[in-house]
Amino acid sequence: MACVNLATLKLTSDQKTKIVAWQAECMKAGCTKESRQTFLKQAKGILSAQQFAQLKAQCQKSAKETKKTEA
Repeated sequence: MACVNLATLKLTSDQKTKIVAWQAECMKAGCTKESRQTFLKQAKGILSAQQFAQLKAQCQKSAKETKKTEA
């Protein structure tokens, strides 16, 4: 499951393409803490401050929910 609702970020087509690819890499790696950090670092380079803040908040919320279901 994707950790981010891309529709809420109002991405350009280029941003969306990159975020989708990076998110897929993160998920393929098992959405570990390290893979999420890499994903966020990549995303920060192409998003506005507001977009990044929204993305980070959604990703952190998703990570917390994942931990609850694994416990």
